[in-house]
Amino acid sequence: SKSFLSKAWKWVLCGVIAAVAYFAKTYSFYFIILHLAVTLVILCRKEQKPYKAAIKPFITVIVVMLLAMSPWLYLLHGKYGKWTISNAGAMNASWSLIGHKTFRPDIKYLIPPPYDNSPANIEDPSVSQGHLYSMFESPRLFALRIVRCGLAVVQGGHFINDISGLLLAVLLASMFVMFFRKQQQIFNTNHLILLWASLIMPAGYVLQHFEARYIWLLTYTGMIFGATWIIYLKVYFNNKLAYYLATLCFGLSFMIFPFFQMKTLFRKGEDIYVNAQKIKTMGLHGTFTSNDNPNWAPATALLTHMPYYTIEHFEIAPSDLLAEMRRYKINYYFFYCNPMDQSAILLKDEPGNPFTDVTNNTIKGLKIYRITP
Repeated sequence: SKSFLSKAWKWVLCGVIAAVAYFAKTYSFYFIILHLAVTLVILCRKEQKPYKAAIKPFITVIVVMLLAMSPWLYLLHGKYGKWTISNAGAMNASWSLIGHKTFRPDIKYLIPPPYDNSPANIEDPSVSQGHLYSMFESPRLFALRIVRCGLAVVQGGHFINDISGLLLAVLLASMFVMFFRKQQQIFNTNHLILLWASLIMPAGYVLQHFEARYIWLLTYTGMIFGATWIIYLKVYFNNKLAYYLATLCFGLSFMIFPFFQMKTLFRKGEDIYVNAQKIKTMGLHGTFTSNDNPNWAPATALLTHMPYYTIEHFEIAPSDLLAEMRRYKINYYFFYCNPMDQSAILLKDEPGNPFTDVTNNTIKGLKIYRITP
């Protein structure tokens, strides 16, 4: 923005937008602080002002952002008993470091919902968490984090290609020109600010793991950089047809993976919705656990208004599972006929009497056993 360094109202607006970004995704809090600092340095250099000119706008933006966030931070403090902007960061760092979740000592096989009437543990997994590991706990974990960072970089390259097969080349070419060709005439200061945003946003995920949705910003910056390159190279095209074809191919490169996902996701989850409607018509109420995929079962819980006790690992003997169900007074066991783990099948009580299937075979592929006291 022009005159950003000298317009206080723009600092306030930036702080409000930053708070909105935080409410959308916690990671924005860290991204905004780093990117704001870099942007202010770039603007100071552009306007040939001392770097101390960046102090006032930086502090103003951060203070306004924190003020706008403060009601939510107060609520988090009241809920968790500590000042935090989120619990997700430490959990994700621990999970990605050791490769699995950790739980409280009192949790054995079933993970209860965090609150009364919650659909499942996934609503707030921090409540059930045990020890959260850090890379600084031991040399082994530090070395493991370095290895996982290398894997995350490779993973990031994969997901950048999912966004567009040309995106990585465009970003690298743009970065080379802006960083190493000082007299270039292709990009301006605005492009440099966008480039830094493209570098800073993925940086934090190197310590975690990548998904294409995490680096969504690269879609838009990549489009801008690519369009800038096409316009710059226009003089090198022999005719308009070649220019239009290059533009079309670049644009379509961003559409290939979304089209593929639309195909693979078509009607995915429809069976969950249909089964949930049938379960509701049966008038079932209470809690349940299931041999269903723990990533999908919470959807059933949400649609049926029946809290779901998660089975995180299916290496569990039927007798142990039954004991856990007794412990939590679970009402139903949803058994899908194509289970993730056959050992999770539970059809009989302790004396060997079969539980009643309340569906009477009316739901294809699903049996619901009433767990009698």
